[in-house]
Amino acid sequence: MATYSLGLLPGLNVVSIPLIVSDSLTTLLSSTAVVEVKRIIDGVWQSFIPTRSFNDFDNLDPQYGYLITTPVQEVITITGTEPVSTIYSLNGELDRNNGLNLIGVPISAHDIAIEDYFVDRLTLEPFDIRTAFSHNALRQRFSSYIPIRPGYMNFTLFERGKGYVVMSDQTVEIEIEY
Repeated sequence: MATYSLGLLPGLNVVSIPLIVSDSLTTLLSSTAVVEVKRIIDGVWQSFIPTRSFNDFDNLDPQYGYLITTPVQEVITITGTEPVSTIYSLNGELDRNNGLNLIGVPISAHDIAIEDYFVDRLTLEPFDIRTAFSHNALRQRFSSYIPIRPGYMNFTLFERGKGYVVMSDQTVEIEIEY
């Protein structure tokens, strides 16, 4: 079993969980101030609110990114096993959420250079990935990665433990091995 310390700042946090998690969200968040956790699957928003008796999900998966809202700074310790690879299915249906996806980056040892997975694909099929966004919780603002406009890129690595908003024009699958 491995452990991961998920640091949260007050406000919106866009994160990923780099483990196959052992506990449910109900258990993980039972003694925290977290107000809401959101994710997108197949173009549909899902939410988990700790005080609500019925939620759309109660688990954390390493391939998804999560929007976590909390009023205070806190650290949540998560236990689980490290995945050996992750398959990202990016929904490109523009009529369902404008091709918006939230992905997580569960890297066991290193960060991923975005161009290793998206730029080569863009060369072959230029409009698969339109852009990716990262969120800085401390500054409460987004940074962007726009492959067709290099001057507008604020980051080039997918970092372990962060979540990313990825916009796609087409439905694509990308497998990342660690």
